[in-house]
Amino acid sequence: MTGAPLLIHRATVLPAWLDYNGHMNDANYLMVFGYGLDLFMDRVGIGEEDRKTHEISLYTMQAHLSYVSELHANEPIRVETRVLDFDQKRVVLYYEMFREEALAAGPVAACESMNLHVSTAPVVKSAAFRPESFAAISALADAAKALPPAKYAGRPIAIPRKAAAS
Repeated sequence: MTGAPLLIHRATVLPAWLDYNGHMNDANYLMVFGYGLDLFMDRVGIGEEDRKTHEISLYTMQAHLSYVSELHANEPIRVETRVLDFDQKRVVLYYEMFREEALAAGPVAACESMNLHVSTAPVVKSAAFRPESFAAISALADAAKALPPAKYAGRPIAIPRKAAAS
């Protein structure tokens, strides 16, 4: 994907991330996508220091993962994160995971998540983004408009049914 600044996380599939089938475990895909969320939070002013100083955070309210192909131990991977939508308190992020050496082959997995901005003190409750964070999110969303459509976003979870023959 080119044409807009993306937030990119690189990693290598660790042997500890494998399941009993010898490929990356479901939970570890979500963990790696979570690193993309961390980069996003750092970029928009909700990083570790900001969370402490301003008593704010992002909570993931919903996530939908799409598994396209298997990953195995020691494969270098790359996660690209972009903003799909946002409002005063929420942001929808879209992540795609690629084999680092085969970016053109397309994603091996994708994740779409709804994240809620919260105030963490004195009690956790939803809160509007600080103006500087809102502006940064807006800029990332504008930049993402230049990217190709998010192929795995907005998909319902359902068993595909063939249309009945007439």
